[in-house]
Formats: sequence, C-alpha cells, structure tokens
Amino acid sequence: MTDHDQLFKHLLQTFFTDFLAAFLPEVHQDLDRTSVHFLDKELIRGRAGQGRTKLVDLVARVRFHGEESFVLVHVEHQARRASDTGRRLFLYAAWLMDRYNLPVYPVLVTSYDQPRNLEPDHFVMQVRGLQVVDFRFRVVQLNQMDWHHYARLKNPAATALLAKMNFQPRDRVKVRLQILRLIATLRLNPAKMGLIAAFMETYLKLTAKQELAFRDELRNLENEDEKEAIMEFMTSWERKGWQEGQLYLVKRQLNRRVGALRPAATKRLDALTTDQLSKLAEALLDFKSSADFEKWLTKKR
Repeated sequence: MTDHDQLFKHLLQTFFTDFLAAFLPEVHQDLDRTSVHFLDKELIRGRAGQGRTKLVDLVARVRFHGEESFVLVHVEHQARRASDTGRRLFLYAAWLMDRYNLPVYPVLVTSYDQPRNLEPDHFVMQVRGLQVVDFRFRVVQLNQMDWHHYARLKNPAATALLAKMNFQPRDRVKVRLQILRLIATLRLNPAKMGLIAAFMETYLKLTAKQELAFRDELRNLENEDEKEAIMEFMTSWERKGWQEGQLYLVKRQLNRRVGALRPAATKRLDALTTDQLSKLAEALLDFKSSADFEKWLTKKR
C-alpha cells in the first residue's frame, strides 16, 4: 500500500528548491539555496491530555537575505477538503516559533480532486468581538493549477505534480505522455527520474483503453530522439517495477515457508538479479527451513 504522506514528503524534500521556484517564485528568489537544512521527524503534541503526536510534513531551516527562518510545508492529502486545516497549520507554526524563536513561512499543499473552489488561506479566531488570531499562509491548491503552464516550466517538482493538477479526463493520456517527455529530457539522475515516475504511477494510472491510446500517442511523436529516450526509460522503469514486484512475492513466499529471515540473508536476497530471483522462486518450493535458503544463497546458481 502506498504511504501517500511519505511519497509527497520525499518528493518535496528531494525537489524543494524546484518546488519553490515553480509555485512560490518570489520566495525562491530571496532564498539562499546553500542554507537549506531539513529538520528530521519534528513532532508536535496533539491537544493536551490526549497524548497524540503529529508528524510535520516538511520543515526547512533556511536563510532569506541572510536572515534565518523556517519554511513549513504542510501537505493535506485527503479525498476532500478538511475544515480544520488552517487551525492545525497555525498550531504547527506556533510550535516552531516557540521552540526556535524564528519566524515561519507556512505553505499548505492540497492534493484533493474536489472541491475546486479556492482553499481558504487564513485562520481567524475571534473571542467576544476581539480578533485574537489572524493567521495567513500560502496555498498551493493543485486542482486549481493549469497543467499546460507548469509543463512548460521544465521543472522536476512541477513535472511530478502535474499528475494531481487540473485537467480534463480526456487529457489524462496527454498529461502522462508529457510527464514522460519531461523525465526523458530533464537529465536527472536515475533515482530522481524514478521518484517522478513513481509519483506518476501512483496518481495517474491509465485504464486498458487509455493505455492503448497512450501507446498510439507515443508512436506518433515526430521527434525520433525524444521517442527513443521515452521508450528506453519506460523499458528500464517497467523492468525495475517487475523485479521489485517479483522480489516482494519471493519474500512473502519465503516468510511463509521458512519464517522470518536474518538481516544478513535479507540483504543478500535484495542483491539478487532478475534471473536469480526466477530460479529462487522455483527452488524455494522445496525449502524446509531457513538453512535451505541460506544453503541456496551460498551456491547462488
């Protein structure tokens, strides 16, 4: 099962400055890009007495024109809009200010499909006519974003997030092809290319009919070099996905037949080639204990 919060967090952390450049360009313009430092696993207490904790999505300690600050990016990944988002974002920001005595620039990223009307960008609390809190934050509401505009930026963060932007169902194939075209031309390292592709696979799945239409669109690309680069990446990505799926199944079968594996054996299992995994999938049917598996690993036929 996909951990959506972690997928978004990993994407935004990997492409943090690109995210700011695409969606908050005035913030990116003033940012000292060498100063970015992410706080790891910052916890904020829930309401008093409940003992609950909330993992802040992404907190970056940065400098703007030499002044230290935080950029707090909260991702709201739910099926529909939450009514208390502004309040929660206020509490996260207040906790950071209280703990570190530094200003906080809060950003809300919403990924729901509906509704499409504007997400509120403030939290206000009034008590007996007194406006006690008027907390403002920036909103990146993906279902409000025009995918054509962000595709033209050739920005890796925006490329991945195209999958959650505003497009018609009939454009689903075009958006997927555009993401792959950008992946093939952005000249990123394999890990970053794979991260964008994983995001696309999670949020922009195609039906069988759409997959056929996608293959037709790909064949009709006029730029042969671009077409070849896309097909090469797709072949590599599909092979990797197939191998990871096979590894997952082999691990499940091994756990059922011989029990939990020792860490050293698991590490060696992860290093097997596709051909070796296929042979292991057949051989494990005869295993009686973990010793049989470790014996097979030693031979590694």
